[in-house]
Amino acid sequence: MKNATFQLIRCLCITLLLISQTSAKQPSNLGAPDRHPNAKIAIVAHRGANNIAPENTFAAAKFCHKWNLDFIEIDIRTSADGIIYLIHDLSIEKFSDKKISFNKLHSDQIDQIDAGLWFDDKYKGESIPRLRNFLQWARGHIKVYIDIKDVDPITFIQIIEETKMSDQIFYWSNSEKIIREIRRIAPEYQLKMNAHSVEKLIEVYNQYRPEIIEVRAENLTRPLIEKIHSLNMKAMVYTTRNDEYAFSRAIQLNCDMFNTNHPRNLINIEHDLLSQQNHSNNQKHN
Repeated sequence: MKNATFQLIRCLCITLLLISQTSAKQPSNLGAPDRHPNAKIAIVAHRGANNIAPENTFAAAKFCHKWNLDFIEIDIRTSADGIIYLIHDLSIEKFSDKKISFNKLHSDQIDQIDAGLWFDDKYKGESIPRLRNFLQWARGHIKVYIDIKDVDPITFIQIIEETKMSDQIFYWSNSEKIIREIRRIAPEYQLKMNAHSVEKLIEVYNQYRPEIIEVRAENLTRPLIEKIHSLNMKAMVYTTRNDEYAFSRAIQLNCDMFNTNHPRNLINIEHDLLSQQNHSNNQKHN
């Protein structure tokens, strides 16, 4: 009996795992979602369309452009010979069995890495993009949120200027040194900082005077969003979860941006919510 119960539980676990793996990836033939005419929230695709194509690649970025999204979020690191690339992890184990840090590799080695095969066979041959090449493509296609992991600020600024993207990006880094250096040299670049409370917001505002404040969905409150707006900053909500409540709450609180792994679902919820509001308003006038 115990063995039969164990086998049943094992089968259920395998089934649930397969379902979750299937649902995590969406079909790649999806057209542009239908945004409501009154849509206001700017949609930021976290690492690109990362449930359809491998994150931080041209493939993931091109879906964002195809879907008419507002921003794509990318992560950047520097190679051993000083070339800046789009990659989130310091380890390259996702792409290779080599146990070596990304920043120990030279650009000629990085350019040979297959950044797509781990995700799906159809993305075999997808490369790790260089930041310069990516921004040259992005200009005129989509705006970019840049999460700076490890770069030389001077080199970063040179690339932004040479690709003429200074008015089409905003950035953040976990390194206070990098933020302060970029802020000193290029104060016109829009900076994003994080805050989980009104008290933290005021602290961050006094230190950096950022243009954008990111709030995690679990910390989303009306007083915090209202305070962000009162200081003439934009409020960006962030969650990697497919969180319908967070999507709806952000729209209802008039948040300016949403950083999400599920842009299409956010658009659908936004469309339904705004349609309901329009219907309700029409009934009141009638």
